[in-house]
Amino acid sequence: MGTMAMKSDLTWLIDKSRPIRYERSHLCVARCSEGSVIFDFQGKHPRVDPTAFVAPNSLIIGDVDLGVGANVWFFCLLRGDVNSIRVGAGCNIQDYCILHVARDRFPTVLEADAILGHRVTAHGCHIGRGALIGMGAMVLNGARIGEESIVGAGAVVTPGAVIPPRTLALGIPAKPVRDLMEKDFSMMNRTRESYRDLMQVYKGSLLSEEMKNNQASDQN
Repeated sequence: MGTMAMKSDLTWLIDKSRPIRYERSHLCVARCSEGSVIFDFQGKHPRVDPTAFVAPNSLIIGDVDLGVGANVWFFCLLRGDVNSIRVGAGCNIQDYCILHVARDRFPTVLEADAILGHRVTAHGCHIGRGALIGMGAMVLNGARIGEESIVGAGAVVTPGAVIPPRTLALGIPAKPVRDLMEKDFSMMNRTRESYRDLMQVYKGSLLSEEMKNNQASDQN
């Protein structure tokens, strides 16, 4: 896209009313802050709830909804170009995750409170409420993960597979191995709460840094 001069503007984390836009063909930057960018694509506009958090250097493209309190961490890509991505309230998408879609057939849906561990690939799939996808796992086209289930680290949920609610699925291809226990639900709740707390810390830190930069600019 060439070199673009971008001023530091972190206010979009809590206020969507101040877009920065650079037109180029069908792709344009809707909002950006310290390397974090949100793109329109062919008239499809990302919708980020004001309470959501998108970390610097992540990338959101096209027909993507981020719900209340959703948090997207460093180096993530959510690409809703040829279909839609819906991220429900309270979802936790950890560093290096990739969310994409299949043209016409398979959008990607994360219901409320779903957790994607580091480096998860979610492609054209449906992840139920409160489910956890472990680090490095892949969930592929047409797969459905039941609510409050766990897909283990490194597992591959193959196209069209269905993981029942409240089960642990492991392996390649991923298969249910047991029902979840109370300790599993406690772990998932701790993970959600930890990232919600961390999100607030990062928001405060980023906005504080923005205020310092503005003050320094005013003095110059």
